[in-house]
Amino acid sequence: MSCGQLNQGGRLFGRTAYVGLSNSFGELTLGRQYNALYYAGSWLSDPTYVSSWSPSVNHQLNYAWDNAVVYTGRYSDFIGRLSYAAGEQASTQHGSMQAASLMYNGHPFGAAIAYGGINGSGQTTFTAGGYYEIGPVTAQLVHYHTRNEPYTGARSLITNGVGVIYVPVPAWELTAAYWRTTADGAVDNKFLAVARYSLSKRTKLYVEADTDRNPQSGRLSGGQAGMQYSF
Repeated sequence: MSCGQLNQGGRLFGRTAYVGLSNSFGELTLGRQYNALYYAGSWLSDPTYVSSWSPSVNHQLNYAWDNAVVYTGRYSDFIGRLSYAAGEQASTQHGSMQAASLMYNGHPFGAAIAYGGINGSGQTTFTAGGYYEIGPVTAQLVHYHTRNEPYTGARSLITNGVGVIYVPVPAWELTAAYWRTTADGAVDNKFLAVARYSLSKRTKLYVEADTDRNPQSGRLSGGQAGMQYSF
């Protein structure tokens, strides 16, 4: 007999679980939640919305932090965020995480900048990006620079991405994107195409194809299809 296991490190609420208060001065939330880097790069200027297909996941300092305190302030189309999570080690700041971002979420264009780091590790991330809307087409551009990135072991990991999202009718969304990643001088190129079809406000069907090229492993290609449901 085998037992199942929850994703996200076995957490019951692996993505987010938080409480908070809000008024005219802003919003203060506490708990497990996305940091400021996650919103600035992924949701504003990354055409794949921080999906598993996007290299952005390597540039977000784990994107969701336990026991985090986040302040969000909004003024017209501007959004500012401050995120902090303690290292949870007595009498030291080692392991604590912090990030800050400023976004302009307007029409037809928007932009964002963010910076974050983990104390004691030397790991930092800088993000800058933006988008421009032309009718049913949205063009997006994003830049990430992470130092001492733990997943690849790179001392300097830089990713530049560009993509377009085309919505010919409300039910269909077509995405094409390209990323160039440099890890301590080694270059990796990734191309991706995605088609999404909305069955309802919460349910989407998708099909995805991608190819990855680098001098070390040559060309790798793949694809997937499935259904996405948003709670």
